[in-house]
Amino acid sequence: MKTTERTGGVLGALTVRQTDEVMLITAGGQMVRIAAQDIRETGRNAQGVKLINLDENDRLQGIAPVISEEKEDADDTSASADAPPPV
Repeated sequence: MKTTERTGGVLGALTVRQTDEVMLITAGGQMVRIAAQDIRETGRNAQGVKLINLDENDRLQGIAPVISEEKEDADDTSASADAPPPV
């Protein structure tokens, strides 16, 4: 990833699918939830895509994938379907 003094460093990176969502959290308590499909793709020489506007004294604290209840339920169902029957 190309970084400059203007763009700053890289906080983190996530591998996501088009159906995933990402949560951005700032030190000041601002939270932004964004669908991966809404994030513009760029070429390898680009400097990235701006996902959040920070106040002057705020900073990005973390990024995390969003796991919806529907997805958790589907994962639980598929995990139990793969499990052997109780003895």
